[in-house]
Amino acid sequence: MEETRKSILKKISEGNLSVEEAEILLDEIKERDRSIYSKELAKVGYDDITTNQLIKMARHEITIEFILALDEAGFSNLSPNALVRLKLGDVTPDYISSVRDLFTLPISVTNLVIFVRQGVTPAFIEEIQDLGYPEVSPSKIAKLSTFGITASYIRNMNEAFSKHLSLNQIINSKIQNISEEFIEELASIGYDDLTINRLVEFKIHGIDKEFIVGFKEIGYVKIPLNTLVNLAIHTITPDFIFEMQKMLVEELNLQQILDLKIHNVTKEFLQKLKERGVKTITAQKAIDAKIHGFLKYFE
Repeated sequence: MEETRKSILKKISEGNLSVEEAEILLDEIKERDRSIYSKELAKVGYDDITTNQLIKMARHEITIEFILALDEAGFSNLSPNALVRLKLGDVTPDYISSVRDLFTLPISVTNLVIFVRQGVTPAFIEEIQDLGYPEVSPSKIAKLSTFGITASYIRNMNEAFSKHLSLNQIINSKIQNISEEFIEELASIGYDDLTINRLVEFKIHGIDKEFIVGFKEIGYVKIPLNTLVNLAIHTITPDFIFEMQKMLVEELNLQQILDLKIHNVTKEFLQKLKERGVKTITAQKAIDAKIHGFLKYFE
């Protein structure tokens, strides 16, 4: 086709062919080639495809040889779109053959494209299986590679917890950037027996060594895990606690502090109460005033 095109362009430059005649001739050649290609595809099972699919397959050079090689690699009866996706993703029949038998489950076209894009090798798959995940699925390998999870990371996480973590736990830990350093920092301040799920929860809510030490410095030591999460969810800071302690007449426990925050009791609100002549304000009084309207409550 390319040689024919060059020949036609030469004839135009020599004045032996008009542009209009050249366009008609090229269209006829394309139609002829398309007809030949269509008949070849029909011989290997693609006898009911649309014109757009035919054009798309031709444009991306989906050859009969490529289709037959895929069939030998165990990928037959693929849709035209699937063939194009494999071609665009540089997925070769040889690559498919190299990874296919490593799994007990079939590999999807999507996973194959991800494998090639992320540089997944048979050696990587086997290394994951040797770490105690012999039934790892293609989709899990795709996720591990997408998030940059190496065999070394999996090995280190399993050693850090002295247990065999599931791949879902490994993936979640990587997504939340849980590292050995993060685990060691929490252990250094007394939080040394946390599950992987709790660590993921801490990361999601921004609970780290600095967050916990901030509360420790104002007298709240070894805070229960669920309470830490609630403090983070409600964005309670040591500064907020300090302001509440200064304005109220009692030592506050963390549940009272949570209740104050949940009911949106602020320093400004407490100041208004004092301006109204309320001198002795407890946490419960402040909350009741917020719920019922402070003017009405203190009339």
